[in-house]
Amino acid sequence: MGKPAKLALGALTLWPPLYIVIFMAVILSTVASGGGHLSRGAAIALFVAHVSTMLIMIGLAVFYVVHAWRHVENENRTLWVLVLLLGAPIAGPIYWWNRIWRAPPPRRAPGVGGSAAPA
Repeated sequence: MGKPAKLALGALTLWPPLYIVIFMAVILSTVASGGGHLSRGAAIALFVAHVSTMLIMIGLAVFYVVHAWRHVENENRTLWVLVLLLGAPIAGPIYWWNRIWRAPPPRRAPGVGGSAAPA
């Protein structure tokens, strides 16, 4: 996975915890203002953001579980899968940092994509 793809995945991974904070701030500020009601436009925007975030979280969960199943060593595989499924908003960024961002680049077979060996 290239660096731009890793960064895009990282941004998507950070969105759910950030959205939780934004959502709570909007709801608490609405309640604290005494009105307790959102305008129609704000309610629709919040609904769209909420559904989009849920779809992103489902997609990330599928991606991370498949990635962990294929790339994590046997003794940690089941643990990572369970943690990613049960604590995705917290475990996702940790997994991304440890297993995707800092992952070593894949090794290439000799003679593939490199210069020819000297004669």
